[in-house]
Amino acid sequence: MLAKLITNEFLAKQTGFDVQIEQLQESRKPLLNVTMSLVNELKELNNEVDELEKAKPVYEKQIAELEIEIEILNNTNVYYLL
Repeated sequence: MLAKLITNEFLAKQTGFDVQIEQLQESRKPLLNVTMSLVNELKELNNEVDELEKAKPVYEKQIAELEIEIEILNNTNVYYLL
């Protein structure tokens, strides 16, 4: 009789714990979804940064060429003013 009472009490507590665990898991789902969304967004941003890093030498070369052209044009304008 005492063993049955203890068993029933144990099962009741186990059921209560199971319910609490399930509630916690359910409450974590929105947070998990947001976390996964942020992780995916971070991956996309990292990919964009990688692409920009790859293209950086091309842009730097174009900037250098434009600076040379500007210098040439500035020198040409000086001669026209004289």
